[in-house]
Amino acid sequence: VSVSDEDYKTIFWAMKGASEYSGHDFAKEKNISLPEPEKINHDVRNLEQYFQQIKQRTGKLEEKRRGLEKPPKANTA
Repeated sequence: VSVSDEDYKTIFWAMKGASEYSGHDFAKEKNISLPEPEKINHDVRNLEQYFQQIKQRTGKLEEKRRGLEKPPKANTA
């Protein structure tokens, strides 16, 4: 598992934005109108890009970790 500070910020701000419309953060009291379709599309594209980054990083980590699972070689020197 690898969670970078950049991952944390991405997820934090995305969830904070979504919670404005989902009943968290006293959304009713704030009387916030729903986002425009272009804003929603922008957020979805950002999420898709982030997902692709995670998939790529996961593949690299899996490859690296498979190397860690190999038994150590005996030192015959």
